Amino acid sequence: MHKRSVGRLDDDQLAALLGALDPHRLGSFWTVMLMTGLRFGEAAALRWEDVSLDDAILRVEHTLTRLSGDAAKREGWTWKLTPPKTDASRRRMPLNATAVAALKLQKVRQLEAKVLTGQAWEEHGLVFTTLRGQPLREAHALAEFKRVLAAAKLPQMRLHDLRHQFATLVHEATQSPRAAQELLGHARIATTMDIYTAPVPQVLRDASENVDALVKRRTTRKREAS
Repeated sequence: MHKRSVGRLDDDQLAALLGALDPHRLGSFWTVMLMTGLRFGEAAALRWEDVSLDDAILRVEHTLTRLSGDAAKREGWTWKLTPPKTDASRRRMPLNATAVAALKLQKVRQLEAKVLTGQAWEEHGLVFTTLRGQPLREAHALAEFKRVLAAAKLPQMRLHDLRHQFATLVHEATQSPRAAQELLGHARIATTMDIYTAPVPQVLRDASENVDALVKRRTTRKREAS
């Protein structure tokens, strides 16, 4: 039986969530998931070469796959980056201002971690990593996320619920199911490889930016009312 996802966060909860995520070492990871709708495996597999902060675009080219048993022995690793399961999941999408800010902060945090770790750092080109440069483990990221939620007195959520929140925000901001489907990379969207090499359609950039504006309006109203 699937656990029910948390419903739409109200203005107070959304403001509290963003405030609680920011100081944590994994805050940029969770914020990017919330503001892009990336699945855990997609966000964990994101490489810096997949991100253009100047153009505010990222490419979803891989998902992080954990290996065990014979598969790990064959690969010589306990993880690898694999292509998305569907063409629709492999996508090029815009980054709104909040996502760009989170990625810039992550770049600074990662550089600091490299200095502190020194020769023990493992360089894989990943955006989001452990303190030693290894890929994130979902169980650890979820456990930390739940601790942050508890400390902020917010409803408990799964990491995948951040994707649901993004979908809800896109719908509220745009009233465009088509934009939501394409941003989320749902398999039922009829996309072709030409889309991935073309500029991001303006309707998708508008949808992403509208989510950013909506979040800022809602959280600003809350702060001003306090």
